[in-house]
Amino acid sequence: STERAIDLVEARTGKTRLRIPLSPKQGKSRHFRAVDFSPDGKQLLVGCLQGGSLSIYDTATGAPVVEWDSPRTDFARFNRTGTLILDINLSRELTVREPASGRILWNRKPFGRALFTSGDHVIASDGNTLRRLDARTGAVLPPLPPLRGRLFTMALSPDDSTLFYAGSADVFVRGMRLADGVVTFEQALTESPASWPTVALSADGAKVFGAVTDDGRKTVIRVWDTATGSRLRTLRGHDGDLESVAI
Repeated sequence: STERAIDLVEARTGKTRLRIPLSPKQGKSRHFRAVDFSPDGKQLLVGCLQGGSLSIYDTATGAPVVEWDSPRTDFARFNRTGTLILDINLSRELTVREPASGRILWNRKPFGRALFTSGDHVIASDGNTLRRLDARTGAVLPPLPPLRGRLFTMALSPDDSTLFYAGSADVFVRGMRLADGVVTFEQALTESPASWPTVALSADGAKVFGAVTDDGRKTVIRVWDTATGSRLRTLRGHDGDLESVAI
């Protein structure tokens, strides 16, 4: 943000719970597109697109816990136990490391987005192609079904059965069953030209959140029931580009 800080906001009230000053390294950076909470909510992973570092902050105190050089981070995620993190830079290089030390376990390219499963795998995308990788070694495992269009953002259901994703071309949110490639969910995020779609799921997988910024730099967030596809809420009011969402 222009205030060089991270705001933690209460979801129910909209009140700012904590303002975290950026670390000295990240204070010189721009375009913070990568953000993710640890599974227990006690840490926040933040990466920046231009300059700076990949950093982990304590969500109770705001203090930086650990950080390392990663000056062009486009995407970053914890695994579901908080014992590994992955990040992807602008060169489309996927890196998996241990968050406590930053020690790199492996890296591989080219990938634009990736997520950990609840087990020992990483699901990574290159356009409309999905790959399943071993989380500890990076070994390539049997392929997954192709996507309907080029993927820009994705989220995985808690049981690892369904991948929710949005592309930068048609800005639809889709849910695809990984076992057979069947699309079980499809909703338009917006009817006007837009960019930077973001998809996230509630912890129980019952709701899918889609956010996008239109050409007028107005942001809309839609919330759907994942089982029925019914739209539950439409949230507006944020001006300017929205580049990342964590729930």
